[in-house]
Amino acid sequence: HHVVDRNLLDVVLKSPEQRARAAAVRYVSDMQDAIPDAIEVYERAALDSSLRVRAEAARALSFIESERAVRALLQIANQPMDKWL
Repeated sequence: HHVVDRNLLDVVLKSPEQRARAAAVRYVSDMQDAIPDAIEVYERAALDSSLRVRAEAARALSFIESERAVRALLQIANQPMDKWL
């Protein structure tokens, strides 16, 4: 276990179903040590049309101490939010 199927992950990250995309972002966060471009995944998720996906991106970005993570979080903050985001 702990092997990332990147092809499958990319398919799920592009799914039309927001819950699937959100779950994929959560998975990336849980496995980010094995996913070299995790920050790019979060940056794309930060611009997703779904609040749920953006919430998962915000959660994932909160664990990263970098200016790049802060910029992505600010992108989330500049979009519509609900009480959970």
